[in-house]
Amino acid sequence: MRQNNLLPNKISKMKKIIYITVLMLSFSINAQTSTIKNDALFDQYVKAYKTASQSGNGKNYETALQNFYAKFNNNKEFIKFEKNNNKERWLGKNFSKINFQTSEDALSTYREIEKLKDLLEMESNEVISLYNELLKKYDREVIYSTMKTQVWSNL
Repeated sequence: MRQNNLLPNKISKMKKIIYITVLMLSFSINAQTSTIKNDALFDQYVKAYKTASQSGNGKNYETALQNFYAKFNNNKEFIKFEKNNNKERWLGKNFSKINFQTSEDALSTYREIEKLKDLLEMESNEVISLYNELLKKYDREVIYSTMKTQVWSNL
């Protein structure tokens, strides 16, 4: 009989422990949120994020890529191009098979795509690097919620 009386007490104690833990976590998250807003690293991250998201390089890359691939007459030539290790040499030799007027036209289009791709990678790498630095100091939820209220709501 005595064991039955102990069970509700143990459950009650567990509930209290859970409530205290949740309360402590919420205080911790609130403290981190107010701290992150004043962090120079977070400011750098926001600046890099905005630059990357507003640069237009992503849209320009997608448009250039779509226009480039639209030049391919069929999947067979596309597959040959994709499998080739030296894409510039392949374009120089096969430009007429894929609706380019000259090899220079094909090569300059391809080089522009590669340049845009490199710009995107640089922008992304900076944002990712800063984000990883923030993760060393703050919880993901804190970063996310701060971005949501401070940045994304204003874009």
